[in-house]
Amino acid sequence: MTYYKTYLGILVVSALGSFWLTPLATWLAYKVGAVDVPNARKVHAYPMPRLGGVAVFLGFLLPFLALRFIENPVTHEFHKYDRWIGLVLGASAMLALGIYDDIKGADASKKFIAQTVIAVGLWCYGFHIDF
Repeated sequence: MTYYKTYLGILVVSALGSFWLTPLATWLAYKVGAVDVPNARKVHAYPMPRLGGVAVFLGFLLPFLALRFIENPVTHEFHKYDRWIGLVLGASAMLALGIYDDIKGADASKKFIAQTVIAVGLWCYGFHIDF
């Protein structure tokens, strides 16, 4: 049962963290000008902030910090391997790409190439989909 409590705790910390950090990401988007301005091709009628990925990323990181303070078999296995470093590095690279795209704009081919390079890096680090 301890395993499920840990997994549920990770889910709750991540979800609440993203929820609470979304207003900060919205404020930041308006501050740096990362907003999607409505025009004839857009559905929305008001400027929409674009940096929502920042809140999701920080919500993703919060459980990593929380796991440092919990001692059970799940966290023991988690700390035994350094694969989480590769996961955080890959997620950070995707965040950087997303922020660049939100602020400056990147065409689809550049984003695809960057995402492919990041995915290959994660694969080389040991992240595979086996089924």
